[in-house]
Amino acid sequence: MKQILSLLLIVASSAFADNCKDWINNSDNCLYDTTYQRPTFGNTEEYMEEGKSACITYNDKYYTYEDSVILKNGLMVKFLLPRKLCRIIESITTIKIPKSVRVPRYKIDRECCKRQACVGCGQEYIRRELDKCYHGEADLICKQTYYADSTYYKWAYQIKYSDSVKVDFEYSSTKTRVELNPDYFVDGNSIEIYRTDGTLRYRGELTYVPGDLENLPTYKTRGWCYNKAGTKEVRKTNNVGLCK
Repeated sequence: MKQILSLLLIVASSAFADNCKDWINNSDNCLYDTTYQRPTFGNTEEYMEEGKSACITYNDKYYTYEDSVILKNGLMVKFLLPRKLCRIIESITTIKIPKSVRVPRYKIDRECCKRQACVGCGQEYIRRELDKCYHGEADLICKQTYYADSTYYKWAYQIKYSDSVKVDFEYSSTKTRVELNPDYFVDGNSIEIYRTDGTLRYRGELTYVPGDLENLPTYKTRGWCYNKAGTKEVRKTNNVGLCK
């Protein structure tokens, strides 16, 4: 499966009213994309072809990948993966543009990329994120329009996708989200875990650890186990599983 290229600026015209880059709500009027250059898959040079599958990932819409997972430190979490929709490319045709246009070009603000870098993340993770940003693959906030292409475009490519869609998820350690057991009481960097009878079982500090190319995101903690009455610290630990 290939992820669809972020397509170029679409002409604001009634002839382009059915264009939807992200297939919002899986609607019938979101089955078309238009680009001034021959469309390719993702950030590759492979050209789209009729009959192939094209996918798009929604990073803000997640599916549960694993639920009720007990980490080595005893915390219970669930992992969520971003939803991915895949459609078949039914046709790629050329269409007349109602009004000739010039396409803007972009440059990357490298200082902006540095400002957007993850605070507290590992150096290797930051290096990879900066590399993506420098190549225009990250947040558009660091892209700046600096001139318009001198070519006047009169024709464009229009891609039509199938109405039927395959709903899947994208496995990626860097895009996966981790959520703590909703029964835990979390306030900023503090966590409290209670027993079924309502007494305090554990209280401590909580640290989020982002995922990287080899590891899923996770949480670390350190604090104190409490006695059965939940009134007294009895054991210092970084393993909630030791608190009974």
